[in-house]
Amino acid sequence: MNIEKNYEHSDELEKGTALSYYDEVSESRVFNAHDGIKIHYSQIINQKNKRLLVVLPGRTEHAAKYAELAFDLRYEGYDIVIIDHRGQGQSGRLLENNLIGHVDDFDHYVLDLEEAVNQIAGSKEYTHKKMLAHSMGTIIGLLHAEENPEFWDGIILGSPMLQIKLKTFPQWYVESMFKIMRGFGMADGFVPDGGPHSDPDSFEANIVTHSRERFNMARYIEERNPSLYVSSPSPNWVLEGFKGSLKALEGRHVLKMPILLFQAELDDFVEAAAQNEFASTLINCQKIRFKGAYHEIFQEKDSIRDLAIKSVKRFLK
Repeated sequence: MNIEKNYEHSDELEKGTALSYYDEVSESRVFNAHDGIKIHYSQIINQKNKRLLVVLPGRTEHAAKYAELAFDLRYEGYDIVIIDHRGQGQSGRLLENNLIGHVDDFDHYVLDLEEAVNQIAGSKEYTHKKMLAHSMGTIIGLLHAEENPEFWDGIILGSPMLQIKLKTFPQWYVESMFKIMRGFGMADGFVPDGGPHSDPDSFEANIVTHSRERFNMARYIEERNPSLYVSSPSPNWVLEGFKGSLKALEGRHVLKMPILLFQAELDDFVEAAAQNEFASTLINCQKIRFKGAYHEIFQEKDSIRDLAIKSVKRFLK
């Protein structure tokens, strides 16, 4: 969908076709995870559809951020389910401070996904089950696929978090420091350079998208439901992210289903080298590099995003 026009007022955003479509047709579902945490997902179901697409957002993201994606894929013949990972979206938080992005164990994300897809696939017989994931969501999805290689018929990876990009210190140093913090019971606060409002307030300062309209749309969704907002991660999330990313990369060889990998040229959050290693060692993986793209390819400006959506639609055929 082309939305690159200047929305100046929130009521115009509310009336935006993609968001109004999502608000009208999506249904909320909730279940209790293995440890009692409430897990939420949104679903768009058409009884005529025989295929399933599970969408796994990135860290801090919520299901409503993928309203435009659901709108763009509404005629592709797929039921669409968007998971809110534990600790974000409308799912339950793990800490008293709801703004901290935290997980106790990365495998808990995978267990939540397992329970969700068991519920979803158990309620309807699907001929095809595919996954579309972004950043952190790609690692959750890959770990599930590596444990259940026969379940998925195809995987789309947007800016996969196969190695977290660190801006100041090497990974061994950060890992050592955060393990010490965990040993002293200090790994569930904000990371040392983080805080409750670490994301840029202005479009000009952001490094995730070149689309002012999609940046403003994401902010507007959070403004109308402030409980969706999540800020910096905890040291424990970073440690678990390191662990999950390495495990997903090392376990890739069991994956035989078709894989489409989107790589952003100007990604400031994940390393391209690990993505290249992943793609170059799997003959079933096609990598597309988007020149000039920031990290959030599915939220990018139309000239980039349109190419990605066309590739997604071809993959889903």
